Amino acid sequence: MDFIQCIIFLFLHLLIWGCFYWTYAQEARTAYGHPLMVGLTKGQTEDPAVQKLLKDYRTRLKKWFFAFLLLGALLLLPAGVLFLLVWLLLLSAAELMFPSRIAAQARKELLRLKAEQGWKIPARETRKIDLKLDRRKSNRSRIPLYWYLIPTGFYAGIGLYALGSRDTGTAFVLTAALGFLIMAAGIALIRWLPNKTWCADTEVNQKLNGWKKYTASLCWLELSVTDAAVYLAVLLYLEQEQLLYLFLGLLFLAVCLLCLVLQLKLYQSARRQLLADKEVYAYDEDDYWSFGLRGLRYYNPYDPQVFKENNSGGLNQTVNMAQTSGKWLAAGTVLFVVGIGLFVAWQFAYPAWLDGQGKLADLTVQGEILKAESPLYEAEIPLEEILTAELVQELGEGTRTNGASTGHYGKGKFRYDRYGDVQVYAAWKHPPYLVLATKDGTWIVNDDDPQKTREIYESIGKGKERDSHDSGT
Repeated sequence: MDFIQCIIFLFLHLLIWGCFYWTYAQEARTAYGHPLMVGLTKGQTEDPAVQKLLKDYRTRLKKWFFAFLLLGALLLLPAGVLFLLVWLLLLSAAELMFPSRIAAQARKELLRLKAEQGWKIPARETRKIDLKLDRRKSNRSRIPLYWYLIPTGFYAGIGLYALGSRDTGTAFVLTAALGFLIMAAGIALIRWLPNKTWCADTEVNQKLNGWKKYTASLCWLELSVTDAAVYLAVLLYLEQEQLLYLFLGLLFLAVCLLCLVLQLKLYQSARRQLLADKEVYAYDEDDYWSFGLRGLRYYNPYDPQVFKENNSGGLNQTVNMAQTSGKWLAAGTVLFVVGIGLFVAWQFAYPAWLDGQGKLADLTVQGEILKAESPLYEAEIPLEEILTAELVQELGEGTRTNGASTGHYGKGKFRYDRYGDVQVYAAWKHPPYLVLATKDGTWIVNDDDPQKTREIYESIGKGKERDSHDSGT
């Protein structure tokens, strides 16, 4: 179990490492005319001094990220889940902040070079906004809301089917509810997105904003349908164990990705055609971009957009922190990340701390009730319902079907090859375990003090012996 936890944390580190490296490496791209978010023409980006500066930036970036990659190997040490979690968080913070300082320094040097060379970009000094644009008119271009009844039906089907599921019910009901809420939030976000000004022609700007809303709403519908369909396929596979459902889910996902690519290409083609003979507004945004401790930052009170394309050509978005909506979105993102951190700490770090303090599992007999108590769970088993009691050191092969489980504790429903479906409330690192067969099923419990588990077993065993003796006489 400890090795599996190390592998999971290493995988998370590699995922975070890859995302940060890709993001910072993108900032040196010149294909879109703004390496490190400095406005330059194509000819200026090909200047030897600019290329040398960007090459030095990439070299320093690779050295730092190679060091982070080596430091991530410490996650393979069997040092406990608390250490793994803290080290992962420290590495993630370092991967965000240290490369940001490198990017800030390189951008400062590039701006200094631009000023020394006297490079100016014509017609990029002011921001023009078409005040005649109507967001309500743009919103009418979205696909009708009744199309979202399709993914809603899928989510409802998942919830209803999962309610009757013995093993995965609660998890998939919550998954369906969360998926529906995310879908609804996306619908609201698309409606709320402001119009954008491309050129001096109001009619063309209105058409383009309508196209953008239509494309965004259609893509979101396809993603919502696919998300719900894949969850339904996974649920059916877990319940009926037929690979056909997983195959159908993957097929649905592949078709969705193909539709998304085609729809985005249609939008880009329409935009090129509408702007073919128009003078596109552009402006120098050098003063509105910066690199801080949290990476790339955009603060432009004159730009009505909440999301701003940065140096990845539109695939990556930065929030405009000058807009009130941008500030709320950034605050929500921070709260979401903090919430995820607290959830992970509750699931992994807190049980590890309890285990170290000897407070993870408490097994007691109170009157005619056997109680398995913990800050993480509570269960009661009437002694009169216990048919047999067994004390074991090894439980054999088993999997969790519902509940929670880490390297330190388990609670909820499990399935073991030796015992079948059981209810578990146990501290994994402190065998032996007490296996109790009752009228309603099998329970596996223990105390984090092995001697106390043995004492409880002996008291239950003696009680059963007395019951058997009384019944015989």
